[in-house]
Amino acid sequence: MAVSLEIRVPFLDHALVEYVLGLPATVKKKYPGVKGLLVEACRDLLPASVYDRSKAGFVLPMRQWMRGPLASFVDEGLRETIERGLLPEVFVNELRANFQGERLHWTRLWAVVVLGQYAKRRQLVRTPDENSPIHSHN
Repeated sequence: MAVSLEIRVPFLDHALVEYVLGLPATVKKKYPGVKGLLVEACRDLLPASVYDRSKAGFVLPMRQWMRGPLASFVDEGLRETIERGLLPEVFVNELRANFQGERLHWTRLWAVVVLGQYAKRRQLVRTPDENSPIHSHN
C-alpha cells in the first residue's frame, strides 16, 4: 500500500514484535517469501486454502454502489459539474453513458462526481467567460 497505514492487531503486541526482531537472520530467512516466517508460524492454525492461496486485493463493489445506493449522490455530483459550469454537459453525459455501458472504469466517473460534490459544498462556479478562473460565491 503506497499511501496508507495498515495495522493488524497481532503486530501490536510489543512482546511478539521484540521476540521476532531478536531472532537471528538465518531463522528469518529460512522461510521464503515476504511473510514466510509468519506463514510457517501459523501453518498449523490455518487451513492450506488460506496460506497457499495467491495474494488478492480488497475490491469494493463501487460500480454496483454507484448504480444502486449511491445513484442519487452520483447524479447530484454530475449535475453540479454541469450547472456550475465546470464541465460541458455533453462531456458529462458521455461519461455517464460510457459508465452505464461498462465502457468506462468507475474511477473516471467518480472523479467527476467528487468534483461536483466538492464544488457544491464550496459553492464554486465558473463565470461565463470560459477563460476565467473558478471562484466561490462566499
